[in-house]
Formats: sequence, C-alpha cells, structure tokens
Amino acid sequence: MERILLYMGRARAYDFSMTAPSYRPVVTASGHRMSVTVMVGIHSAVIAWNAEKALVDDGVPSVGLLGFALRRTERRSSDDDIVSVEFVEGQKRFECDTDVGVDVRSDRAPFQRFRWSDYRLQPDHWYEYEVIPVFGRPCALEYGAGVKVKFSPSPTTVGGVGVFVNRGVTAAKAYQDRFAGQLPDKAPGAFSWLSRGLEESLIDFITSAAAGDELRVGIYEFHHPPIAAALKTAISQGASVRLVVHQRGDNASTESEHVLRAAGLWSKVKPRTHTQKLSHNKFVVLRRGGTPIRLWTGSANFSSNAFYLQTNQALVFDDPVLAHAYDEYWQILADDPVSGSKDPNGAQLRIEALMAATPATPDRALYFSPVRKELILDTAVELITNARSCVLMSAPFGTVKRVVTALQDNHPDVVEYGLVNTTAVKTIEGFVGQRNTQFFPPSRLETWQGRAWDAKAFGDHKIHAKSLIIDPWSDRPTVFVGSANFSRPSCVDNDENALLIRGDHRLSAILATEFMRMFDHYKSRGFIKRLSSEGPSPEYHLEDTKAWAHTAFTSTANSHKYRDRQVFAGEP
Repeated sequence: MERILLYMGRARAYDFSMTAPSYRPVVTASGHRMSVTVMVGIHSAVIAWNAEKALVDDGVPSVGLLGFALRRTERRSSDDDIVSVEFVEGQKRFECDTDVGVDVRSDRAPFQRFRWSDYRLQPDHWYEYEVIPVFGRPCALEYGAGVKVKFSPSPTTVGGVGVFVNRGVTAAKAYQDRFAGQLPDKAPGAFSWLSRGLEESLIDFITSAAAGDELRVGIYEFHHPPIAAALKTAISQGASVRLVVHQRGDNASTESEHVLRAAGLWSKVKPRTHTQKLSHNKFVVLRRGGTPIRLWTGSANFSSNAFYLQTNQALVFDDPVLAHAYDEYWQILADDPVSGSKDPNGAQLRIEALMAATPATPDRALYFSPVRKELILDTAVELITNARSCVLMSAPFGTVKRVVTALQDNHPDVVEYGLVNTTAVKTIEGFVGQRNTQFFPPSRLETWQGRAWDAKAFGDHKIHAKSLIIDPWSDRPTVFVGSANFSRPSCVDNDENALLIRGDHRLSAILATEFMRMFDHYKSRGFIKRLSSEGPSPEYHLEDTKAWAHTAFTSTANSHKYRDRQVFAGEP
C-alpha cells in the first residue's frame, strides 16, 4: 500500500507495506519557529532540531537563547502506561552552577547544540521528545514553548529483512557502570549485552534448518565454538552442512581448523586455498528442497571479537533471488579455482560471469570478489562523488588514495563523517579537519572527572563494520555494506561480497543511527581526552549568552556546525 506523506515540506511516496504500521524511519514536527527531525532505528534514534535565525537573534524574553532542554517520555504503548518522564542529562553546565554532580539535567544546563541521540530504545515502546528553547540568564532560566515529536523504534525484522548491529564497544562508560569494568567472561550477562542480537541472529538462522535443508557457509575466521555447536544442532535436526573456510596456513586458518576439528565438523569443510590473499567472506545460505531461500551476511567473522568487542553488523534476507546469487558464488568458491585472468576457469572470470548473469535492479546491486576490476572501489567513489548532503563511512583499515581524493574533492557542503581504526589513521591524514569532514579513531580514556571511564579496550581493531551510508535523510538513501574493506585486495585478490541497496529508508535509518552512535562516542572521547590533557578549561562551561550559536548559523565559519545543523534537520 502506498501513501503520500508530507516530509520536510515536500510530498513524497512511502511504501508502508515494507514497515510495521507504527514505525517511520524519519519523523518530523514543527512550531514556535522551530522544527524537530528524528531518524529512528532499532536501538537508537538521532534527535535533531533547527530554529529560525530570528529565534536566536531576538532572544526573548531576556538576554537571548541559551540552548535547549530535552524532555523525554517513554511509554509502553502509544497513548498510556508511562514508564518514565525525565529531562535528558548532559555534563556541561554554567559556571555559576556549583553543583558537584557529574551529570546535570538539560532544563538546568541546556544543550548548546542542535542534536542529541538516544541509545536506549526498547522494542514496542513509544517515545516522545519535547525540545524546549531556554532563555533568561544562567542559573535564572526561563523557558519558551517547545515542540513535541513522537516515535517508536523499528522491529529487528520487517518485510523479510532483518538488521542486527552489536554494541561494538566495551571501552565505554555504559559498560563500566553496568559491569564494573570486568572482562566479559567474568561478568554475567556481558556477552548478551554486547552482542545485542548479532550472535543470536546467526545462531537462530543456523538452527532454523530442518530435516532435508542445506546450509552453505562462507567464512574467513571460524573461531567461535557456539557457532560450531549451532551447526551440530542443525545436523542433528536432519540438515546437511558444508563450509568454505579460509585455509592458507596463517593464524586465522589454524584457529578455524582447531575449532572445527574439536566440534567434529572438519569433514564438512572445503578449505579455500587458491585465493591470492584472503577468503574473507562472512555469509550463510539456507537451501530448502534444493532451492536457496534465505541469506545471512554482514561484516562479522565467527569469533568472540566480532560478536562482542568490535563494531559489526549482519543482514538476514528472506529473499530467494539474493540467496540464489550467494549460493552460486559459494559453489564457485567450493570448487577452489585459482584466481587470475590467465586461467579460463579461474575464480575471477567465473565470478564476473555470475555477476553478469544476476538480474540487476535499480534498487539493488551485488558485488562478489575476486574480479579483474576494482568494482567495489569504483562504486565507493561514485557514491561519494554523487552525495548531495551526507557521507557516513566506516573504513576500519583505511582506504585507497582515489577514495580519499573523492572525499577531499567533494562539494564543501557535503558532511563527511567517518570511523577508522588507530592503525589506519595515516590513510586519511591530509583532509580530515576540513570544515565538514571529520574522521575519528578509537581513543583510550581511563578516567575522567575522578571516575573510571573505560573498561578494558580489548585491542586495536575495534572498528570492523565496512559501510557507506549516503544521504540518509533524502528521498532515496543509499547503503553499501558487506565483508569488503575499501581496498584494492578486496576487489581483485580476496574472496569478498558487498551489497548496494538504494531507497530502503528503514535500513538506512538503522545503520545511520548506529553509525552516529559510534561516531559521537569516539568524537566525544577524543575531545575529552584532549581536554583532560590540557588541564581545566573554561571551554567546559556553557556559554552565558546567545554567542554559542554563532558558528551554527554562520555559513562562512570554519566549522562543521552550520551544515551539521542543516543536514541532521533533513535539509538537502
């Protein structure tokens, strides 16, 4: 069923048959010279607000606009059964506020910015945010009329598409508070909290296989005994299992063989030995009655690191067309052909033929590697170059020069936010710090304001999701995700897969809100670390006049705040 919604002042079509009746990926409200836009995911929502310049300049009734208070109401249903009503808390406060507490309510210390994120959404609950302009003088505040917006999170699976994103960070205050900094294996409930459905989605997928079904697995690292146990459960239910596993005599393949032999599954394995570099896939196909019907794919290896300690995501499709393409790809890998264009039966030529034979649609494209051209990089450059307002990029191990050049040469009004690991910082040096371009690596922060902040950081490679999200507020958002890093080997040497999906507002919203969760986490962490290294700073206090909003409303200021305010409010 198609309906017409009024979205940011434009009429647009939205296909409600693909979403739950109570869920909308982007929700807006306006009034009192303000607007509020919420991008809604499964576990997270990004709440952004905008104001007319007059509201900032007039500064009624006293010395000017001092910021915004956010009142959050959570309900178990749409209209009643209130769980909580609270003002969202921050940590900056006015200098006159001598309260010794670390966290302070936004009605007392208003947010001097134009967005905030909620990472505590519960399934089937409803949320109402009221954004309230705050005037007056510090510690003698006055409040204007607010704007309310109401929303409910997405289910994990809608229209045959499941989306699963783990928390992806143990080095966080939330983990420290909940588990007292203990290692996950020493803290009851920590693994489930960290996985947040990612590991469970794979176990559920595997154990759904019944008598006569077939499971075909393509995996780089198989280091996780619970996944081996799930495969044994599927076998006990009468399903058959076959695996293509990276096998090049390195540490990754040695550990995989150890786990699979210990589980009695090595006889089900077809080692992939002839790839030039890595057999780097992470996918499972379910066949029923000889026909591929379901697909699990994403960025997560089968390891405790992948499920609990790194950023990762997985998609589940009840889609025979997609499942068939991945099944055909799996068969090529199982044959273990030599990569290289000189061999007429080599992996590259066979995979290219498969891609050519797979039906293309305007909304979806498939990428398998190895092939002879750098198709994944070509697509990344094209997506970045054609972005109208926003590029969100998770590039764990950095990227190549031409992708960096595309980011550098993009229109200056395009917001470009990214995540890389600390080991890849050099690949993005030279352009980060441009006005609207910001990339952040994970940053260690042991203590802040006298409190233990980090749990154990668990290694360098905390960023592992490989994704591009383009213009998520637009009428046609684009998502590019998979196992492939943005590198040449991912195109021509490794076994890889990636999916390009256009126009899926729900998928884009979920992945964008989760990206921003990690981006803001590491951005704040880096800022606090720098601030703490410099000693006490007056910048920690809120501004006591309307001057705080100057850069957010000045297009010529050398700051990302102007476009950040516009883009997150849904402006093109």
